[in-house]
Amino acid sequence: MVYVMKERYGCTNPKRLGAFLMEYTMGSRMTAQQPLNNIIRCTIASMSAVLGGANGLIVSSFDEALGLPSPEALGVALRTQQIIAEESGISNTVDPLAALTTWKVLQMKLRIRPLSFFRKYRIEGVRCRRLQTAFIRVKLRNQRIKT
Repeated sequence: MVYVMKERYGCTNPKRLGAFLMEYTMGSRMTAQQPLNNIIRCTIASMSAVLGGANGLIVSSFDEALGLPSPEALGVALRTQQIIAEESGISNTVDPLAALTTWKVLQMKLRIRPLSFFRKYRIEGVRCRRLQTAFIRVKLRNQRIKT
């Protein structure tokens, strides 16, 4: 997105180039059969979000699949965030994955994908025509079906 904003629209204001990424570890991925294993699921999702550059993080409670979270589960979710932030060392560097070749390849793919989407979006024509063909609605529906 930064590339598009700079190259296509000529944006130079650093405040306009930033994005706030909020991550929520989905309760729908939790299992009711073994709720304590959900702690690991939440931890992995949280670490992935932080490594991916999330600015905000909400960790689901391990018993969310059973109903409203218990006070104990809420405490574990809070401690998960605190341990990742304070004890893991992940926040000691600006970009902990900067030197990994695999990560650089993923970054390139993520840079190319939105550009191809914008090209399709531009080709689709004027705004009224896009609304008539429901281009965005179809894209969103297809994405929901994949997840």
